[in-house]
Amino acid sequence: MSIRQEAARDKSRIATLIARTYLSEGASTVEQTGILRSLDTYLEKLAFVFEAEGSVDAYALFTPVNVAGASGAVMLAPFAVDTKKIDFDVAGFLMSTFEKVSLQGIRYVFVLGNLDDLAALGFKFAEDCGFTLTGNPPVSLLVKDLGAGAELKGEVTVPEILLS
Repeated sequence: MSIRQEAARDKSRIATLIARTYLSEGASTVEQTGILRSLDTYLEKLAFVFEAEGSVDAYALFTPVNVAGASGAVMLAPFAVDTKKIDFDVAGFLMSTFEKVSLQGIRYVFVLGNLDDLAALGFKFAEDCGFTLTGNPPVSLLVKDLGAGAELKGEVTVPEILLS
């Protein structure tokens, strides 16, 4: 797999990929991605693309979040994949990005999603692992423990844009 960090030249291709992935929610997800990139916490080294033959086929943005005031965790949002590439190894791409995130000293990856879709990747209900989230997100807060870094528990503070 050819996974690399996002570069400025990728932004329009990533926007197109996000729009195709999220369909009717595409425009708002592209806007959300721009807002996440503008945050002081944004780190280019935590944004990844899969590129093949000059095409961006997958994208994953990890935004640093705090747990009980401490660093060492990220929120995955958005994740996008070229839906026309039916043979694309989504699990392989995500597991590779998790490995890259872990090498940055990050222990926890959070996502707002459905456990049925993400359990195979090692995600669990965050509440069952000692994490809480203020607010009322439309889906469950899930967590994957990458095993690197300090153990954390408590309230997860995420950018407000991710809760809307």
